[in-house]
Amino acid sequence: MKQLLVLLVFLAMFAEFALAQTGTIYTVTPDGGGAKAYGFFTLNVKDQNGNATTIELDNRYPSRVGYLDIGPFGQREYHGVYAFPTQAVHTPFYGMATYVSDDDTVTGEFQVYAYYVSVCSGRGCGGTLGWHYRVLMGSTVMVK
Repeated sequence: MKQLLVLLVFLAMFAEFALAQTGTIYTVTPDGGGAKAYGFFTLNVKDQNGNATTIELDNRYPSRVGYLDIGPFGQREYHGVYAFPTQAVHTPFYGMATYVSDDDTVTGEFQVYAYYVSVCSGRGCGGTLGWHYRVLMGSTVMVK
């Protein structure tokens, strides 16, 4: 009986260690976004258990640059650095954007479709000019 109890405690500790090593992986379910790199994206995701939630990427304001929120209303918020691809010519292309939190607990790999907006369609439209990114289904975010 004592051996069985020791075995159960060991298995519980191993399961907790394994979960801590793998963490939670969120996968983008439909394509999302469409904003500029210095913008705001809301992405619908599912974790490895099929639970649905949202991830928000927020680069809109100097106080928010590099934020990634998991769950509604910023339940878990991380600050970090985004890297969005660009190119010298302004033709649409597919590429990879990345995110790494300051504490290295969250990483993201976002497959993106990038397109350049160079035509102003109204007064005060300067914020729409530049590279825009659509995050593609299958992109992932991992939380350790």
